[in-house]
Amino acid sequence: MDHVPAFEGETAHAPIRTVRPDLFVKGAIRPPSLCRGVEPAVGLGGRVRLLEDGDSNSASRLMERIRG
Repeated sequence: MDHVPAFEGETAHAPIRTVRPDLFVKGAIRPPSLCRGVEPAVGLGGRVRLLEDGDSNSASRLMERIRG
């Protein structure tokens, strides 16, 4: 099942812990060690993939590409 949860706050840690993603995708605007959400995703056994930042990597476009 695919999820792109909406959340409030500084980080997505709570939704990540709830959804427990197998794959966590994040825009690569900073090094992986500074990307929020990476630690809880990896701690739950998920893989992390960083994408180059840009309009083509919005969550909606990413989901379209995965489904295509």
